[in-house]
Amino acid sequence: GLDLFDVIALAWSEKGFIAIIFAVLFAIGVAASLTLIKPSFEAQSRLLVLLENDPTPAAAGAGGAFMLDQIMQSESELLGSGAVRRQTLAALGAETILGEPVTGNADSAALQALGSSLDISREPFSSALLASYEADDADRAALILNAVIDAYLAYRQEILVEAGIETVAER
Repeated sequence: GLDLFDVIALAWSEKGFIAIIFAVLFAIGVAASLTLIKPSFEAQSRLLVLLENDPTPAAAGAGGAFMLDQIMQSESELLGSGAVRRQTLAALGAETILGEPVTGNADSAALQALGSSLDISREPFSSALLASYEADDADRAALILNAVIDAYLAYRQEILVEAGIETVAER
């Protein structure tokens, strides 16, 4: 049988062979990581939702105002809505969103890319939304996130202020 000292002596005698095997495996790992891993950039934005003179109508059937959690859930759903994504697509075009030249009708692929790369989160009991967009180019990620936020602000204004208050007042 071999004891620990025999194994160490055997490994020491074959140290050149072990170093060559390690170098080859290390080089393969580095080459694979450089070719397979694509760079990714994330643009982030924080949106503060202020509730003074809140235009949000009262909760249906509850008889009272929305609670902060309900309002923030509504705001995050507005930010991630299909209408906001469609307005962003209309503002930027599918080629900018996809980051490559497009042929034919690529609107559905661009809308899917917007939906999968856009992340919306918030902390509990906070009136701030965190929106982030991930792309393979930093400038494109920032451009798309800014367009999403502009579309959200316009859509929110349209839904909650312009049409929302008048519609609730008429009813």
